Amino acid sequence: MTRALSESSSASPPKPKQAGSEQRETTPWQSRRPTLDQLRGVAEDLGMHMSDTELKSYDALMQPNYLAYDAVDAMADYMPAVKYPRTPGYRPEGEENKYNAWYVKTEIKGAASGKLAGKKVAIRTMSVSPAFP
Repeated sequence: MTRALSESSSASPPKPKQAGSEQRETTPWQSRRPTLDQLRGVAEDLGMHMSDTELKSYDALMQPNYLAYDAVDAMADYMPAVKYPRTPGYRPEGEENKYNAWYVKTEIKGAASGKLAGKKVAIRTMSVSPAFP
């Protein structure tokens, strides 16, 4: 069984709490921390049986990682200026995407001259790109 351990929520700033079965509070940009009961469930899914003391220890060890995620999430997204117009794009289905290789297909009209002028190319983006989901 897969358990979701992080989501966004629109609550007040986090307040120190004793870990347990309650859901911890988050800010809109803060990852949701797992409760001890959620950690216990994940451990049991992996065939491990952990005491509350062990779970609290692992929970404490994970806190710096959550703070690092929160710091990155709090940073402003860099959105480069659109240099060439593009279509909004669409999710190809069926025969057009029979190997599920495409997430979005769009058209970007580039420069009228240059090495790629008039060519079809695929762009794989691992970063923020304006107008791409």
